[in-house]
Amino acid sequence: MPSFKFTYTMLLAVFTTLVSAQTPPGNGTVPVDGPVPGNGTLPGTVINFNGNTTKALGISTKSELQNGTPVIITNATPDGTTQRWIINHGPTKVKLVLNSSREFCLSSGGDFVIDGVLVGVDECFDNVAHQEWTYTDDNRLVVKGKTFCLDLPDGNTTEGRNLQLWTCFAGNTNQIWTVPSA
Repeated sequence: MPSFKFTYTMLLAVFTTLVSAQTPPGNGTVPVDGPVPGNGTLPGTVINFNGNTTKALGISTKSELQNGTPVIITNATPDGTTQRWIINHGPTKVKLVLNSSREFCLSSGGDFVIDGVLVGVDECFDNVAHQEWTYTDDNRLVVKGKTFCLDLPDGNTTEGRNLQLWTCFAGNTNQIWTVPSA
């Protein structure tokens, strides 16, 4: 029978191998701004809070982008370099558009989802449950297979406020995210 120390060492080695296989080379960070290719306009769209075109879903520009970077409410800006997303109605990944070789997706943070969990972005991978969302016909972003929505705490639109998950319920305007018509 293997010893506890041997079993622990083997599990640690397997875990380390799996994590390093998904960690990009370098320090794992990506600059959040930089030159915009082509005509100076990034693809994608702005996701506004509850129809308010002056407030947008975004990320902080105060640091390098990495897994776990918080998603915040921002003041919408014309260039919106940290506010451009690719999103579709129905089941979807919500991808942040950056001038980078790496893609980052809206993330519910993991399998353990409860009210108040902060939302961030993680590098996009296929078949990762916490990166799967449903954009509903009533403009809610719901964690796929769960009853939790992307939520702006207390509807407080102060720039830099972290977004969270909260149980979805009708009439909660803190959970409405609109995409301008093309």
